[in-house]
Amino acid sequence: VTLDTTRADALDPAAGLAHAPFLTELADTGIRFTAAHAASNATQPSHATILTGAWPTDHGVHDNYSVLPAGNRTLAERLRELGYHTVGAVSQRFLGAGNGFGQGFDEFHQALPDASLDGGKTIQGLRERLTELVEQDPDRPLFVWLHLFDPHTPYDAPEGYEAQHAERFGPAPAPLAATGSADALPAIDVVPPEF
Repeated sequence: VTLDTTRADALDPAAGLAHAPFLTELADTGIRFTAAHAASNATQPSHATILTGAWPTDHGVHDNYSVLPAGNRTLAERLRELGYHTVGAVSQRFLGAGNGFGQGFDEFHQALPDASLDGGKTIQGLRERLTELVEQDPDRPLFVWLHLFDPHTPYDAPEGYEAQHAERFGPAPAPLAATGSADALPAIDVVPPEF
């Protein structure tokens, strides 16, 4: 599971900062890395490094508009060779198969409309597919990569959580205007001639 724009300390249950029971259980039963650093401050290069084990200078993905070159060998390819059924599901188009990130996956589920705003859509589709795969072949090992983009988007907390946040940190700031809306633009009295 990869989450865009999310620091590990934001999900530290010991600090009481987040309520993420599934991720907490996954971390408690899996391998937890306590000192990990992103290879880049951009989504594509960082994830290309996660999937290949190579630095951006070596795998060739330097920004969010690059394509992962086919000459790279991915984790999904290696695991598929070892008999794993490999499944990828992303809720952000930059990490799509068309950008090379589906390389080595038996199945790669692209972002649905609005999935970048609500990763629950991606999770639900993946959950249904994984249930089918386990029922079909319960002994075959699975490698699953799920990427969620939600932390970039406005977040409406479930009922009750806003009060908990306000109690700990004070009232939440007013929501920002939607990107691209007239309200998001600064007020300009005089438009410079070059505009």
